[in-house]
Amino acid sequence: MTAVYTAWRAKVVTSLHVENKNGDAANTDFNTFVFTATKQYIQYLSDLYGNDNESVDNMLKELIIDRAFIDAEERKTKFSELIEAIPVWYERKQLFEFLIELFPENPHYYNHLARLLARGNRDKGITPSFEKAVECANRAIYVACDNNRFDVSTHYTNLGCIYSQWILYDLYDESRNAKNAEKHGHFTFDYPALIDLISLSQLLVTRMVSVDSLATTLGV
Repeated sequence: MTAVYTAWRAKVVTSLHVENKNGDAANTDFNTFVFTATKQYIQYLSDLYGNDNESVDNMLKELIIDRAFIDAEERKTKFSELIEAIPVWYERKQLFEFLIELFPENPHYYNHLARLLARGNRDKGITPSFEKAVECANRAIYVACDNNRFDVSTHYTNLGCIYSQWILYDLYDESRNAKNAEKHGHFTFDYPALIDLISLSQLLVTRMVSVDSLATTLGV
């Protein structure tokens, strides 16, 4: 398995050298290469070791899941360095969906797809898909609960973060709508919908507290 990883890493490093040598003209080819090579590498691991191998899980966790410089404000990343090296949002989405297809019993890929969907990409006009993000986050929780190898608390935390982002996003929209209302004399935002979102978030927090209390009581 180490040899496979070394060969894949050599391909990426070689491409980096070509990119640096040729300048910006090679950027598009390099960015596409990272996505394609990573997908091929993941497929090869799955074909060689199957979809329930702890060593494969650990290796892909380092490449796909673990974020670099998480405590360093200057270089804090939203995703792993490898994912950050894929600039096209839809290719990141395809990669997480591909991982879910190959490793459906690993909750981290549902979790990270949920994070990606909740963020969107405003610079490229991709709006957050909060409902789909919540579906993926809930799926991550379900899968984690069904597998003792994974800590479910991480996925509950992510679900709570997504609800928070959703509410803040809607509040921001309401702020813009309020400015429009001053001009046109009406509000466009559905206030009951906002209240429902806040209530849902509170329910989630209550459930999380209940789960933690139960775990403490049981000594888990």
